[in-house]
Amino acid sequence: MKVRKTLLAAVWIALLSSAVLPAWAQPSRVYKVYGVYAYGPMNRKIPGLNPNAGPIEVILAQGELESVCLAVDNRKGRDTFDFRVVPDFPKFPKDKLRVGRLVYLSSRDEPMDGSDEVADAIVPISTTEPVTVAAREIRHIWLTVDARGVPAGQYSGNVTLRPMTVRQNGQVPPHKRQHETKRIQINIRVLPFALPDKTPINVFSWDMGSSTRDDEWLANFVEHRQNVFHIRMNTQSAKSRVEKLNPDGTLAEKPDFSELTERLLRGKPYGRFFFEPFRFRSRDNRPRGWKCTDGSTIPYLSDRWAIGYKQWLRAFKAYLESLGIETDQWYILTHDEAFHQDGKKGSLGCAKLTYQVDPTIQFFMDSWTGGPEELKPWRRTNTTWCPDYGIYNLGPWHWIKAEKRPTWMYFCHQSQRGFSPHTFYRVRGWLAWIRKLDGVAFFAPTVFTGSTWNDLDGPFGDTCVVLNGADGEPVNTRRWEAYREGIEDYLYLYLLDNLLKTKKPHAGLAAKARKLMADACLEFELATDHRYLGERKRRWIVTGANAKATQAQRKQIAELIVELNR
Repeated sequence: MKVRKTLLAAVWIALLSSAVLPAWAQPSRVYKVYGVYAYGPMNRKIPGLNPNAGPIEVILAQGELESVCLAVDNRKGRDTFDFRVVPDFPKFPKDKLRVGRLVYLSSRDEPMDGSDEVADAIVPISTTEPVTVAAREIRHIWLTVDARGVPAGQYSGNVTLRPMTVRQNGQVPPHKRQHETKRIQINIRVLPFALPDKTPINVFSWDMGSSTRDDEWLANFVEHRQNVFHIRMNTQSAKSRVEKLNPDGTLAEKPDFSELTERLLRGKPYGRFFFEPFRFRSRDNRPRGWKCTDGSTIPYLSDRWAIGYKQWLRAFKAYLESLGIETDQWYILTHDEAFHQDGKKGSLGCAKLTYQVDPTIQFFMDSWTGGPEELKPWRRTNTTWCPDYGIYNLGPWHWIKAEKRPTWMYFCHQSQRGFSPHTFYRVRGWLAWIRKLDGVAFFAPTVFTGSTWNDLDGPFGDTCVVLNGADGEPVNTRRWEAYREGIEDYLYLYLLDNLLKTKKPHAGLAAKARKLMADACLEFELATDHRYLGERKRRWIVTGANAKATQAQRKQIAELIVELNR
């Protein structure tokens, strides 16, 4: 009985003590650190998919980047504290590891995880910079492993979290609550094969010229596998505009393209160019002409107007050739979304005139249409088609494919920040493989109104995936990283497909590989909102099961590439 009373007394003393002790003196609740699927839904209340408290496995090819996301889970904590993030990989090059923290940004519409904000921007941090995790919230840490130039092999290490201070109502108390230092093991495996330096598919995005702004921005776009660079001439080459024609239709002045030279020479080693002059566009319901030196207006697409267009285009072609840029290295778009925005007559007219100047010039059409009949007049043009993904499996799609014209595909939505990085951005590489596309694109990585960080007041709210840093440097987002990851997924499929064709393995292994590729593609394709999928579509939603399947399939594809390379 005496022992029992003693125990009860001890319990009461402990309870009373915890009730009267100040908050800083009470024992802290344990926070957690674990890995989550990098491209799943997450915010300051939702940690992410597939929590993994054990060692994290990172498998990547040489020439590839792979991202790891760590959730610092303080949802059961009673206080806010700061910590430092210290990666320690003895044998892996330090300059090939990047650490960042995710910034939680607002979204115009409710994202798919049910919150009004998402973990989106990836802000780089140093090992001495403190990161704050609030009480009852989560902080996400982003680690990018860069295997470019790194030998194949196994590399093990830890990411250590070292708590620093505690904040109570914005004040640092005289006695700091102790928080445990935590480590999480990460095993990096660099595979004994490399992804190709040059991506065998056109990767483009309407960035309004940001990609060739300077060396830092170009390096960012090249790292994300972009190989077609946007040049919007009406804002970047004012001198190339010719305001008037002579009465006979010839140009009244010589166009000057020199404002583009620096950008073109910067981007030339890394890919092709996409030009939007917009000098020649006109809508069918309000055609406009070209001003004439005699005060009149030369009618749009008239014979004299055509003389001016051809003369300008020849001058532009000659300028590009002087820089070593031939017609197979550039595209020209005169009318944006012509079928959708009522520019059918003008775009077709410019396409025919372009073909007359030089049939090898690549005319570009980013649009969709009501039916194949509208496309038949385009046969005598050298057009690369880039319809919106929504026409897949419809009549116009089949006509374009039957014509064996180069075919890209793009997407353009508002409020894209709230969309899943997995199913809306990463999926693009897989869809490109499924549909045998020649290119992929989207609108828009750098288009914004007001601020890239809070772009909620413009017509294309939060479409940005590359944000402007404090000094004008590019800041990546999870969506931009997922888009790159999807292109690298495409490269895995490309490598495996080539090996199956050249190595000609036994029938069993070949069948296993083809089935794996088909299943992996279907895993992504079903996570879309395409009508042709019927009840099978998952409406851009990714679950833990989807993430696990994706990771397992990617690993199996990599193992098959290794096996066939032996």
